[in-house]
Amino acid sequence: MELTEKEQAVVDASKAAMNAELTKFKEGLIDTKQLNERLTDELNKVTAANADTVGPLLKAVEELGLEVKALKEPKTGMEWKSMRQQMLDAVKGKDMKQLAKTGFEMTVDLESAGYFLKNVGTVTRPSSNSLVPFPSLDVTWGYTPLNPPLVRLISDVLPTALGRAAWVELGTREGAAGMTGEGAPKTQADATPTINSSEAKKVTCYWDFTEEALDDLPGFMAEMERELTDQINKLEDSQFINGVGTTVYLKGAGAYAQAYGLTTIQVETPTTWDAIIAALTQVKAYNFIPNAIMMNPVDVTNMRLAKTSTEGYLLPQLVVAAMQGAGLATDGIRIYENNNVTAGYLLVGDFTKYHIRDYKSMSVRLGYVGDNFKANIITAVGEKRVIAYVKGGEEYAFVYDTIANIKAAILTS
Repeated sequence: MELTEKEQAVVDASKAAMNAELTKFKEGLIDTKQLNERLTDELNKVTAANADTVGPLLKAVEELGLEVKALKEPKTGMEWKSMRQQMLDAVKGKDMKQLAKTGFEMTVDLESAGYFLKNVGTVTRPSSNSLVPFPSLDVTWGYTPLNPPLVRLISDVLPTALGRAAWVELGTREGAAGMTGEGAPKTQADATPTINSSEAKKVTCYWDFTEEALDDLPGFMAEMERELTDQINKLEDSQFINGVGTTVYLKGAGAYAQAYGLTTIQVETPTTWDAIIAALTQVKAYNFIPNAIMMNPVDVTNMRLAKTSTEGYLLPQLVVAAMQGAGLATDGIRIYENNNVTAGYLLVGDFTKYHIRDYKSMSVRLGYVGDNFKANIITAVGEKRVIAYVKGGEEYAFVYDTIANIKAAILTS
């Protein structure tokens, strides 16, 4: 149908009005219901006043239909894929010979549940005269290191293909084995086993940075991945000690551990060394074999430097120096200095009873969030999913208490 100049003007004005409403919807200024109402009102208004021009206008609306439908459809859960899988999906069904000639661009849209609260990573460049004479470039970055992960080194760590771990716990014992005479009835032992389980928890971090930073800084990707990995490993290690186990948190060994209560040990003037030995003894009293002592570095240093007025160092420094290669230890059990242990606290135990199951190993993915593609801002997401638990009955393999409390408990009364 060929339109007059006046009719074409009506169609163009209506299309412009609808596009304006669609733009408001994309920008979040109106919701789906308001968009439907405004598009319907505009269409009814034009239909009533310009019957001859409705056909072309409906065609224009149809052209917007797919876009409106896509925007109105509910969002589903994100399907996480490796970069390799995303690349394979991007070229699926395409003519590889043609792609080799013309090339193509792949973008990944990552949905974000919150707002970006940190600045986007950009490059701070030195003045030109600071680069004369021309410098050699060290591509590794300078940074303050984060606490290295230590709990994994001493715990029961295995991979798992499932997001939940289940196990059987024996429960409270009733009765016990006994000596039996000829012809006499045997003694009975009993318990009520129960099934328990733990779900995988997610440890994540993301970083926004510009494409310019990626282009201009040699080794940027490797250093960025290192930073994300270190951040996640630091948090994970802290959770393995201090996690409370509720909602999104892992349950750490400290949450399972028992307070010190073995008051039959008595010392006249207890030291930190005495507190450690007493805590280890409580673990042994429950027939577990402790394999690690976790302490804050400040407490370890104070322990090493402790002196008496007559005998000098409680632990001779030559002995300390000899022990440093293998790590400071007592009773043959190594002391691990860990900043994730609060100063003044002591965590000892048989960490083979702390079970770590890696459901999704550490991964780093790249993509664009929202309209960041227009601003050359890339989002890197690092995450892992892990299960951590202690089985019922094995919580006695750990003691977590303040050094002061243990000293007070073992002080000769």
